[in-house]
Amino acid sequence: MLHHSSFQRLFKDQVVSSDPEALLHITNVVLVFTDVVGSTNLYASLGDGPALHLVRQHYKVLFAAFTRHGRVVKTIGDAVMASFSSGRHAIEACAESLYNVPKACKLPDGSSLEIRIGIHCGSAVVVPLNGVNDYFGQT
Repeated sequence: MLHHSSFQRLFKDQVVSSDPEALLHITNVVLVFTDVVGSTNLYASLGDGPALHLVRQHYKVLFAAFTRHGRVVKTIGDAVMASFSSGRHAIEACAESLYNVPKACKLPDGSSLEIRIGIHCGSAVVVPLNGVNDYFGQT
C-alpha cells in the first residue's frame, strides 16, 4: 500500500504514526541503495558547486525512475534509498537509472557520472523518522 500511486499522492506528507515509537511490520519490501562512484574525488576536482550540480542532476534522473516504480525514502549525501513493492519494479527503475544517468550527467571532460546500485529484498519495519516513513531491520 505504501507504494501505490494513489497512497503516495494522497498521503505523501504523512507518516505511519505521529508516535516515534510506532512501527509497522512489512513482510516483503525491496530496498535499493545508490552511490555516486568517486564522489569525494569529484568534489575535490570540480569544486563543491559544480559537483553538487552533477549530484542534483543524477537525483533528477533517479527520482524520476524511482517514483515511477516505487518511492524515494531518503537521500544520504549523494546516495539515494528507495523502496519498491516488487523486485521487478526495482529492477525496472534501476535499469532506467543506469541507462539515463550516463546520458544526463556528463563531467567536464565528457565522461559520464557513474553510480553503483545495491538491491535487497526481505522483511523490515517502517518507522516514522524525520517526517518520513523509513525502513529498519535486517533487509
